[in-house]
Amino acid sequence: MIYKIAKMIALEKDDFFRVETGKFAFLKSTLFNYLFSEFYTNTKRFYITGDCTGCGKCESICPANMIHMDSEKPRWDEGNCYMCLACLNHCPKKAIQYTKNTEKHGRYVNPRL
Repeated sequence: MIYKIAKMIALEKDDFFRVETGKFAFLKSTLFNYLFSEFYTNTKRFYITGDCTGCGKCESICPANMIHMDSEKPRWDEGNCYMCLACLNHCPKKAIQYTKNTEKHGRYVNPRL
């Protein structure tokens, strides 16, 4: 399959992937994307609970380099986070939260990574 995709890219085929845009595609990709980027990709809503051991795994796994250890506790830089939630999901003590809503949610770590 990968060779077929590479061949289509090399041939500059535009119709290889059949994408259905759905209803209100322009609205979703402009307005909703803007609102999400403005209000939900900042680091202000991350916090840690008292269960944090200061292991630093969150700092080492953050692809945006937004987390730095400060007095053995993670500190998120201001700016736009990728919202991959790797820090939240990989925390061995489940000490990282993103608003109160994540406290009761499970965590997922891909076993292949």
